[in-house]
Order: sequence, then structure tokens, then C-alpha cells
Amino acid sequence: YQRRVRGASPFGDHSSSARTKCHGHCFSRSSSNSFKIDLLDSSLLILSLKALICVENNHHELIVSLENWGKVTRTFGPLVDPAAFLENIKTTLENPWFHGNISQEEAEDLLNAHSIKGAFLIRLSSQPGCFTLSRKKQKIMHHRISHDSQRDEFSLHLTTNKNEVRILVGDKGEHLESFVNRILIKEKDLSLKFPCKGSKFACLFANVKFKYV
Repeated sequence: YQRRVRGASPFGDHSSSARTKCHGHCFSRSSSNSFKIDLLDSSLLILSLKALICVENNHHELIVSLENWGKVTRTFGPLVDPAAFLENIKTTLENPWFHGNISQEEAEDLLNAHSIKGAFLIRLSSQPGCFTLSRKKQKIMHHRISHDSQRDEFSLHLTTNKNEVRILVGDKGEHLESFVNRILIKEKDLSLKFPCKGSKFACLFANVKFKYV
């Protein structure tokens, strides 16, 4: 990632080894110059991006880390088409099952808050470019959703009771939202009954209604 963005980094002219985070206002200026993305815009597309990449420090300032920016561009990019990049992020964030960059422990805390089986969420994986499906049935389980950039298709990796791996492959060019909805309909044995509450992105889409099978 360091080599790929050299000369066009939203973190300024410093190398990533010397600078691993920057303030939101600095990132806004440099991203506008490098990628033609105006983070000062108040549109839902830009608000979605900021909600995904920014964290608040102890001084209540918005901070963007190189690690987080790299994970987001690897997962939702490439940045060849900034408009498509932003739309991809917004389309994902508006689903109540998406919880962004939370840890496995945080995901389990959210799922354990539900007494009813069938809660699930999807989050960014620790593996770059991947997502993780976390679900609660008899116990909490985590499954990786990978994306083949060359074939442009998602796949869900499931481990059976016999420790065999079953891979569910989506259609070529399919968006994550469509892939997840396909799993909800066809894979009833996973017991994905309702999205886990607590997504920090919910306030952005308070007026959007969703229907699940």
C-alpha cells in the first residue's frame, strides 16, 4: 500500500513510516487534490466515507489513520472512479447489518446483547480486502467473505460440523448487498434472521426502511 499510493497520498508528502495518521481537515484538503473527493461536501456520499474512515481522538478531533484508509480503499476501491468508490461505500453502509471496522470482540459483545438466536452482522475483516460475517446461533461464529478482484466476485467460506470447508460463490460483478441478500434467502440453515442492532452508521440512514426475508 505504501508503494502504490506514493506521490498521491492523502497523508501529504511524508512517507507512511514517518506519518501514520492525520487530522480530518488536513485529509480533506489533500484528498480533494489527489482524488477529486471533497470531504467538506455534506452529501450523504461524503458523510458515509467520513463515518467509515474517521475516528475521534481524546481531544474530540477527527483522525484518519493510514491503516484505516488503506483498508477502506483496498475493500471498496480501486479509486480509479471516485464516484463509484463513494457509491459503493454508501450502498454498503446503509444496510443495518454492516458495522464497519469493529473487532471480533466488539462484534461478539453486540451479538451477545441479543437474547434471541439469529442475529448477525457484517464487518471489515482483519484480512485486507475482506469482510467477516458474524452470527449467533447456538454459539457465535465468524465466517470470512472474500472478494476476488480479478473475477470481481464475492465468496463466503463456511466450516461444516465435519470441519469441511464449503464455499458459496456470488455472481460476477455482484455488490456485497446483493450477495448478502442472496445468502439470506438461500442459506436458511445459517439462521440469519435479523441484523444486529448497534451499527454506528444507523443515524445516517434513519429514514431508510429495509425489508428482510
